[in-house]
Amino acid sequence: MKKGMKRRLCALFLVLSLLPAAALAEVVGREGMYGDEYIHRIEASNGQSLYYLSKEEEAFVTYRDVNFDGMEDIVVISSQGASNTWFLFFVWDGENYVRAGWDAGDDTGLPNYELLAGDGLLLANSNDGWAGGLHHRWLYRWEGTDLRLVRSAVSEECQETVLDGQTGAIITTTYNDRMCVRVIEPDGEGGQRVLWEGVVTEEQAASDPQAFAQEDAAFWQGISR
Repeated sequence: MKKGMKRRLCALFLVLSLLPAAALAEVVGREGMYGDEYIHRIEASNGQSLYYLSKEEEAFVTYRDVNFDGMEDIVVISSQGASNTWFLFFVWDGENYVRAGWDAGDDTGLPNYELLAGDGLLLANSNDGWAGGLHHRWLYRWEGTDLRLVRSAVSEECQETVLDGQTGAIITTTYNDRMCVRVIEPDGEGGQRVLWEGVVTEEQAASDPQAFAQEDAAFWQGISR
């Protein structure tokens, strides 16, 4: 089975395994510009009340050791779509459940996450279109109750921005037949460095199984799996 297919199946099985919380769960309010976010309150196994926002009216909660410390943490769904499901974590710190944070990625939550227990890493990825040709990937390592970015990758429609010398207008052209792909990692000084970048055409993505092989190799370079 191909690695990408295996990861998608693992993500699907994870979503299917999430059942409505057996513990006390209730909607206590609404948020958002259109009132389309539900404020959930759930009661953890230790009696602690936890609150979070979700696009889903029903609370989906599971217990799982997501930070590899041998203790079960709490995983909830913050949003669910056709191709992506976003998750939030409440991790056990020895006394209470603490909402986990992360230093890069989607504010909505961590999409389609996968635990790489052997390396102490967590992988999140989103399908942004073109049958996954457009995508984001984030690789994190735990530091206490927070996730720190190790490496990321993005595949997005190529854009070109130029300044019109006559009008002074900034003109941006989007090319919807090709994807600009980059693999990035933090530089340790608050910035980032590009490890690899390239272009994949829509035709290549549709017909060549190895179209993103260079991206994948750069993403995992120096990281054991």
